[in-house]
Amino acid sequence: MAKTTLTPTIDPAAWKIGGWSAAALAVLAAALPSSAGVALLTVGYQSWKSNARAMSAISGLLAASVGLMLTGAWQLLQPHVVTRDWRRVLRAAGFACGGLLLSYRFHMAPVQVLGLAALGGFFWRGRGE
Repeated sequence: MAKTTLTPTIDPAAWKIGGWSAAALAVLAAALPSSAGVALLTVGYQSWKSNARAMSAISGLLAASVGLMLTGAWQLLQPHVVTRDWRRVLRAAGFACGGLLLSYRFHMAPVQVLGLAALGGFFWRGRGE
């Protein structure tokens, strides 16, 4: 569960059970482990920055994560692109380019871009869909 949904769930329950001190303790218990992990990763990255092998490994991980994201994008677009219906191909390309434009040009959050794409797909129905 993400921190944005976990904390609002834990905090009121802990407050109801044990008051303000329990609520504060619950929020700290939920936030401290991830904060410590981020701090350790930052310190580790700072020390690994000068190590050529570590930077090669990090570069490989970055390339692999980009490849995984492109694979996921292709798997979502493939049914709409590999078809004989040119309108469906244009619609898929329009949504993909529109998402890139909204994200990079207008700095919209990914959740907002996905929400707008979902609304657009809901209201734009092709024949036989």
